[in-house]
Amino acid sequence: MRSVVLKKFEFLVFQSRYKNLHFRARKQRATQNIISKLKDKGNEAHRNTLTQNMNDHQEDVVSLHSTFGLSGKTCVVTGGTKGLGKAICDAFGACHARNVVTCSRSGLPEDHEWTHRDSNFVYVQKDVSKERERDSFLAEIKEKFGRVDVFVSNVGFNIRKKTAEFTREDYHALMGTNLEASFDIVRMAYKKGIIGRGTSVIFNSSVAGLTSIQTGAIYAMSKAALNQLTKSLACEWGREGIRVNAIAPWYINTDLAKQVLKNEEYKKSVVRRTPMGRVGEPREVASATVFLASQASSYVTGQILAIDGGFSVFGYAPPDGSTQGRDNALGFGAFKTKKKRRKDPNAPKQVKTAYLYFTEKERPKIIQQTPDMSPPDIMSELGARWKALSEKNRKPYEKSSEKDKLRYDEEMKSYQPPEGYDKDGYGFADDIDGRKKRAKKEPGQPKNVKSAYVYFCEVTRPSLPKGTHPVEIMKLMGEKWQKLSEDDRKPFEEKHEKDKARYETEMKAWREGKGIAKNDGAEGDLEDEEEEEEEDEEEEEEELEDDEVAAFGGDSIL
Repeated sequence: MRSVVLKKFEFLVFQSRYKNLHFRARKQRATQNIISKLKDKGNEAHRNTLTQNMNDHQEDVVSLHSTFGLSGKTCVVTGGTKGLGKAICDAFGACHARNVVTCSRSGLPEDHEWTHRDSNFVYVQKDVSKERERDSFLAEIKEKFGRVDVFVSNVGFNIRKKTAEFTREDYHALMGTNLEASFDIVRMAYKKGIIGRGTSVIFNSSVAGLTSIQTGAIYAMSKAALNQLTKSLACEWGREGIRVNAIAPWYINTDLAKQVLKNEEYKKSVVRRTPMGRVGEPREVASATVFLASQASSYVTGQILAIDGGFSVFGYAPPDGSTQGRDNALGFGAFKTKKKRRKDPNAPKQVKTAYLYFTEKERPKIIQQTPDMSPPDIMSELGARWKALSEKNRKPYEKSSEKDKLRYDEEMKSYQPPEGYDKDGYGFADDIDGRKKRAKKEPGQPKNVKSAYVYFCEVTRPSLPKGTHPVEIMKLMGEKWQKLSEDDRKPFEEKHEKDKARYETEMKAWREGKGIAKNDGAEGDLEDEEEEEEEDEEEEEEELEDDEVAAFGGDSIL
């Protein structure tokens, strides 16, 4: 009996343990299933998030494109067959406007071409400067299109006269077309419902309405009034969802403007007053008009957008040209003419700096190592080598400079500058053109010394191609001189030394009063002419020497 009870007890314990194990297994499987489901849901949520982000990005791209585009819109441009009007029409077509409607009084030009296939071009021959034809043009727009999305008033012209020379007919013609026609056509378009909620109205004004440009007082009056009309209508129609803005171009490369700009002096004056240093292009005006026409400018109204390269904000230009920007574009170059000083040939030679002594030694080494190195690169390399020198290595050059300074100070004590020169031996003489030039030599004064480079140029110049520009000639000769080896330079240097000895001998004789006296009469006149020819030759030689400095970067710049 006891054994039976024991066995039954063991069976119950086993059964209990089995049930516990089975329950735990089921619980573990259920937990794993729950975890896997949560993971799947997490992955799906992540995938959904990524998909949503991609869709949002694509929608942003599409939205941005549609914001700056004109897809599905109907645009009206008066006077759109040439000049800025044509450029605006083409820009609207390129931005996929559904309809581009325009008019003119003279008909379409024979070479007119519409290349935008997904945009419908509608032309009506009407002169909107006349009241009846304005009404007729608006009636056709109302019948075919109803409310339009963009309305550009682009009529206007100018008569260039002084105020006292204008007639009453000139006044009525200018004000009638530039102001009255623009005012009346948008007024009537608003009354007929052509301009309504969502319409962008754009007037073609001018910088003449912002500042004085002296191209006719009546034209300026009409554009200034148009600017004020823009602001008034923007405030009056703003609550109805109508935006009103104006573009104000400066000189633009249209056929009409080119007639004025063909005068080169006038064009230069225009460019000088334009910070960007050029006249504008029609496409640049058209692009700005597209911005005002599109939803990209949905919060812009009552603004006069100057498309003028900075002209309307360009104020005073200091004569020293200290403001930043290109001097040629802003006209500062005329105030920055560099004065070229001429030194008395008898004055003591200037002191050489330590750096000049260094360059005299190092330059030939650099040229020998790299013959093709350009002059600016040579100067950069010399500067780098000089900076790398220790104080100990600089001392020999500094000592040479100090020694040369003592020589200069000693010579300056006995130097007496001639008339027209300052105490340092520099002088200027006023030319008839207002330029500065060297004071003439005294009679019988010896001819200046020719440098080795001048002798080289005299030999090399005839071998260069005829018709080569003088600047290019100097550049070529400078390159050839730079590539010469020390042996090749010796003949020219020997000539220079020989001429230097000649100069010193003649100068000594001249100073002692042993120069050859001038003959009277015709011989004196002949000698005067010869001296003038010699002076011209010397000026040419000095120009060659100046060009040599320019060709090699110029020690004087450091």
